[in-house]
Amino acid sequence: MAREQIASYYRQLLGREPDQGGLDAWTNAVNAGHLTLAGAAGGIARSAEANNRRSQQAQNTQNLTTERNQYYAQSNNYKNQIGGFQDQISNYQNQIGGYESRIGGLEGELGNYKSQVQGLTNQYNTALGERDSWMNKSNEFQKSASDWEDKFGQKSEEFERARGEADMYRDQAVGQQLRALRSGSTSGGSNATSGGNASLQGGRGGVQRYDDNSVDIDKNIQAESGALSNKGAAVKKIQSSDRRPSASGSGSRPAQSGGSGSYYAGRFG
Repeated sequence: MAREQIASYYRQLLGREPDQGGLDAWTNAVNAGHLTLAGAAGGIARSAEANNRRSQQAQNTQNLTTERNQYYAQSNNYKNQIGGFQDQISNYQNQIGGYESRIGGLEGELGNYKSQVQGLTNQYNTALGERDSWMNKSNEFQKSASDWEDKFGQKSEEFERARGEADMYRDQAVGQQLRALRSGSTSGGSNATSGGNASLQGGRGGVQRYDDNSVDIDKNIQAESGALSNKGAAVKKIQSSDRRPSASGSGSRPAQSGGSGSYYAGRFG
């Protein structure tokens, strides 16, 4: 019984399990009547180990108290910081509320912009469709214009060929009429002098080479240049003098032209 009580004193006062020698010594002293259990407890409590343990415990307690005070101070600082943070959080919350209001307004504007963009997109698509339609029409017009250009080119070639043929026929006809005029004959018949001594068509030797009638014809041919320039009437009458001296040069009787008059082609085509 005493042994177990003394072992408990070790645990309480020294904070450890009793060593075998010390436990035996304290137990024998109590059993022999030299000490009571209370005396044994006092002896253990007054031992150097117990004193050292109490000093260490006191120091530990002091340290713990200091640490606790430091923790309290830090805790107060943290509380103050937390209070400041809460104030900042409140300010941030107020700012966030303002931002949310602005965001709501911006979302409204964004909705309007989206509507406008959708409207512009619809207009663009409509204009794109119209452009495609006009492009198709433009391609059709270009094709039609190309066809007409081809036709114009063909007609131009035909016109040039026809004009070349007309010029050829005109030159031939004018040449024939000029040759007839120089031989004293028109397309309507022959032109004979009033004396009957010679015929311009026959070309007899008795006709003077530079007969007045021939001179007048040459002058009229030179004056009427339309035959070579495509100007003037198609057929013109040669205007010769009604009164001129005879081929013999006597001048006693005016020569009168016979037939219906002389004509030549002024132009052709």
